[in-house]
Amino acid sequence: MEEVENYQEEFGITIIYSKEDEPLGTAGPLALAMSHLEGTSFFVLNSDIACNVDLNEMKDDFMRSHAIGIILTYEVEDPTRYGLIMTEGNQIKSFMEKPKKIEGSGPWLINAGIYVLSHEVLRYIELREMSIEKEVFPKLAEAGVLHAFKFEGYWMDIGQPVDYLKGQQLAIENMETDDMLLNEIGATPVSQGAQYEPSEKPNGNVNKGYIDRKNNVVIGRNVKIGSNVNLKDCTLFENTVVENNVTVENSIVGWGSRLQKNCKILDFCVLGEGTIVQEGSCLKGCRTEPNSKFE
Repeated sequence: MEEVENYQEEFGITIIYSKEDEPLGTAGPLALAMSHLEGTSFFVLNSDIACNVDLNEMKDDFMRSHAIGIILTYEVEDPTRYGLIMTEGNQIKSFMEKPKKIEGSGPWLINAGIYVLSHEVLRYIELREMSIEKEVFPKLAEAGVLHAFKFEGYWMDIGQPVDYLKGQQLAIENMETDDMLLNEIGATPVSQGAQYEPSEKPNGNVNKGYIDRKNNVVIGRNVKIGSNVNLKDCTLFENTVVENNVTVENSIVGWGSRLQKNCKILDFCVLGEGTIVQEGSCLKGCRTEPNSKFE
């Protein structure tokens, strides 16, 4: 919640929280937020994807269509992780949920997790646990009022740690210029490769954040980094402290964590907020809850 409040202040926007007393699935929350959505059109976005879709283009396509909903779609060769979409032109005709096996050859069109919906969709939604993919979209498709927005940029599901880091690399690689990338996150570049020496940063602090394009490293704001630190394919979130002689590879380090000297974080570790890894420890492939401590 604190991070979201910081975003409100930083970007000058208002964020309204919608709290569920019990899980409402992917459609029920829209009923919970109905008072904010009536009489307008709106985006619905899954938060576990990385892509470079132009949302303005998607909105304009929706405004030109006679649909009451459009779905971002993307072509993949292996459809078994995703729900498939069958279309005629841009009109969605039917869906197939995550097939275990499928005949024929790809590419296959999938639901890419971003939607533009008219307030008219709300009449199909109830305040209960409800799936927009299984219970709402098939009805809209049957009524002929659901269209596809076919997207050809980069797209990736980043719901798993290994995919998150691949998605991070995709995002870095697909920025048109370093300046654009750095402006997006308010960061400054690391040019010296995988070695991060405090002599190049006042007091060893990364105040604005850093991007290392070559090694797929993102360092959040106010991170303190010691000498002889090796980073590759990793993310260090804000306010983390990394002491001397630490290695972090293929891992995600949560906000406000502390990695004491001579420790190693390897093989897709995900460290929760406030994790402390004590001197000389080696963690491989672990998941930690917030405020954990490892000796």
